Amino acid sequence: MNATPAPGAAAPRLSREHLCADPYPQFVAWLDEAARGPVLQPLAATLATVGCEDGPLARTVLIK
Repeated sequence: MNATPAPGAAAPRLSREHLCADPYPQFVAWLDEAARGPVLQPLAATLATVGCEDGPLARTVLIK
């Protein structure tokens, strides 16, 4: 992806032609972009799951 949009601006659309075929280098590129930008905690992420009997559950985790 490109530069982070200005506050209030629409984020660029995500399309397959702009993604790496291998997810690992894609993740590293996004992480590097977040670390260079205005993101305060680039290693923070929201992990969401849905159980068979429960509704969605989301929590914030640190990627280490």
